[in-house]
Amino acid sequence: MQIKCLYFKKKLTAEFLERIKSDNDLQISDTEVPGYHLRYSTKTGRKVLYLNYTLRLDAMRKQRNLKLGMFPEISAPIARAEAIKFRGQILNGIDPMLERQQRLRQAMGEQEKQIPLKTIMEKYLEEHSKPLKKAGTSRREFQLARKYVIPMMGSVPINEINVRHLEKMHLTVGEHTQVQANHCLMFLSYFLNWCEKQEYRTLGTNPVRLIRKFKTKGRDRVLSDEEYQRVFEAMDLGRRTNLLNPVGFDILAFIIFTGCRSSEAKKLTWDEVDFDNSILRLKDSKTGAKSIPISSIALDIIKAALPKKTSSTSPVFPNTHGKAFPDEGLAKHWEFIREHAKLENANIHDLRHSFATTGSMTGENIAVIGKVLGHSTIATTSRYTHINNIKGIEVANNIAERIAKKAKLNKQPTAQKLMEMLDGDDAETEVETRGRGRKKKDPTAAPKKRGRPSKKKS
Repeated sequence: MQIKCLYFKKKLTAEFLERIKSDNDLQISDTEVPGYHLRYSTKTGRKVLYLNYTLRLDAMRKQRNLKLGMFPEISAPIARAEAIKFRGQILNGIDPMLERQQRLRQAMGEQEKQIPLKTIMEKYLEEHSKPLKKAGTSRREFQLARKYVIPMMGSVPINEINVRHLEKMHLTVGEHTQVQANHCLMFLSYFLNWCEKQEYRTLGTNPVRLIRKFKTKGRDRVLSDEEYQRVFEAMDLGRRTNLLNPVGFDILAFIIFTGCRSSEAKKLTWDEVDFDNSILRLKDSKTGAKSIPISSIALDIIKAALPKKTSSTSPVFPNTHGKAFPDEGLAKHWEFIREHAKLENANIHDLRHSFATTGSMTGENIAVIGKVLGHSTIATTSRYTHINNIKGIEVANNIAERIAKKAKLNKQPTAQKLMEMLDGDDAETEVETRGRGRKKKDPTAAPKKRGRPSKKKS
C-alpha cells in the first residue's frame, strides 16, 4: 500500500528545511511553536510554511491555516518569528488572517484609485452605458468621451479628478461650443456618481456640482412660409435627380407633417401603425412607449410605403437593405435640402419646433399639441393625460393642413398633391380628412343645386 503523506514532528530549522527531500508528501509540525508546520510536495518540490490555529468566537470555533511563505523565499528564522507574533495576536482575540485580508483589500483599493480615468471610463461605457441606457444616449456618451473627456483628462487618476480639472475642460470646450461643454459636465456627473457606487471614488466627492454651467439660449429656429415651399421644391428636385435614396425624403416629409423625432420616424415599424385610428403606437422612444395621433397626410405617406413592406416588424422607411434608415443617410438628404432650399442655421429637429409653432399659430391648445408631439415631462404630463386621441388627430390634421398651405400644396387636395410628389405619377387618390369625418370636395365636380326640389306638375 502506497503512503500518500507522512506526518511527524521536528524542529523546523534552516539546516533541516534545506535537507528535506522525500518520495512522499510530508507535513512536519514544529516541536516548539504550536501550529507552525511545513508542507512538502513531491510533485512540485515546494516547501511551504504555515501557521494553523483555532479562533474562538463566542460559542463558535474556526480553524485557520495561515500561509507564512515558501522556503527559502522566506527564511526559517523570519517564518518562526512571524508564527510567534501571530500566536500572540490570537491570544489577544485578533484574527491574523482577517487582518491580512483587510490590509490586502485596502492596498488593492488604493491601487484601483490610481487607475487613470481613461481605463475606468471605457469600462463604464462598455459595462454600464451601452447595455443599460438607450441607444441614442449611449451613443452621445461615447462621442463626448472620445472627442473631449478622454483626450483632455484620460491620464488623470480617477480619485484625483477635482474642480480644477473640470473647470479647465469646461472652459476649453466652451471656447468652441458652450452647449457641448455643458453636455460634458452632465455626462461626467453621471460617470463620477457611478465611480462612487463602484468604490473607485469616495462617496459624496463628485465635484461637478461645484461647476457653473454656461447660460445658453434655446433654439427658436422656425421655418417660414417661403422656406416650407423651397423645402418641398428641393425634395422634388432630389427625387428627380436620383442621387439619393428617395426614402430619405419620405422620412423628412413625414417629420414635417407629424413633428416626430427623426429617431422615431427612422425606427417606425409596421406593427406600430394603427391605420384604423390614425395613431402611431410606439413601443419605445426617447420618453418610452407612447401613442401619437397623426394626420391623414402623414398616414398617406405611410400608405405610399406599403409596397415595400416585408413583415409586420420591418421598418416603414427602410434603406436599400431593408433595415432602419441610418443617421448618416438622412443627414445627407437634409444637407441636400438645406443647400437647394437655401436654409440657414436649420437642422432636422427644427422641423419638430416648426410643427409645434405652426400649431400654436393656428390657436390650438398647447396641451393638445403636446399630445401630438408625444411630449412627456414633469411639468406637462399632468395636463396631457386627459387629452383624448380624437382631439389629437383633429389638431394633427389642422397643423398638417396649415404646413401644406405654407408650402403651397393647397392648389389641389393636399394629400393627393403630396402623394403625387412621393409617387411621381398622376394617379388619383381618394382623400378623406380624418378627425372631421367628411370628404373633401372634388374641384372638377359640377356644383350641386341648392334649395328645395321643384314639384312636378300633374
